[in-house]
Amino acid sequence: MNFLKLNIKTHMLIFMGIVLVVGLALNFSTMALVQVIITPIIAIAVEFLILKIKKNNISLHMADEPAITGMILALLISPNLMFAVIAPIIAIILKHVIVYKKINVFNPAALSAFIISLIGAGIGWWAATYLVIPLGLFLAWRLEKLRLSFSFLILYVVLNMAAFPLSANVRSFIEPITWFFAFFMLLEPKTSPYTKKGQYIFGAGAAILSAIFIIAAAPVDIFILSLLIMNLTKNWLNKKFSDMPSATAKLKSGYPDLTPLGQP
Repeated sequence: MNFLKLNIKTHMLIFMGIVLVVGLALNFSTMALVQVIITPIIAIAVEFLILKIKKNNISLHMADEPAITGMILALLISPNLMFAVIAPIIAIILKHVIVYKKINVFNPAALSAFIISLIGAGIGWWAATYLVIPLGLFLAWRLEKLRLSFSFLILYVVLNMAAFPLSANVRSFIEPITWFFAFFMLLEPKTSPYTKKGQYIFGAGAAILSAIFIIAAAPVDIFILSLLIMNLTKNWLNKKFSDMPSATAKLKSGYPDLTPLGQP
């Protein structure tokens, strides 16, 4: 089997599995283990239930996306049984409800994490380790979105250093949480732009918003809130900067080129 020829969803599943296993090894608790197991399973179950209600044909490969969503939520949420159950249900339901031209508008894991944080859940990013850097670099390369991730990272560091020159915030760019956000969440294919200029703006916008929320001492997770706001700009950025081959056809269909998700 040629690893490089696996599709992006498979790479993401493998990498998230590795990240969670290492995170568990370094921060083990029984509740964390339970969360890592049940959150993806619940996400898959809810996805299949909704597809059945819609009378869509169901196949095993349809478990990929909800499994990834569940695994990300398992990493984001501070271990808690109630929220480990509630979060994937909210994520998958809203993924099917809040759509534009049949594509979900918001990153499902981010939207669910934001909602449950408003009702008491802790957003701990507890399983993020430095392993996310090499794995994330590979994902960004495969998705051709390195420019998006690095436009965020570079500007985020510059803004933090300008705003807090004597603070620990100047070192925030070396934290695994920052890299996980930049490589695993920010560039999610369906909710981030595919145009080159759009990616630069998307990443820079997330960095600016994150810095503003830090300065304003926002009471919610700054990365998640920044991502959700930038998700709202994706369609506009794709239309404004149609610089890819056959971009006109893709825009008319309302669906970006997501071939890497399902095919080599």
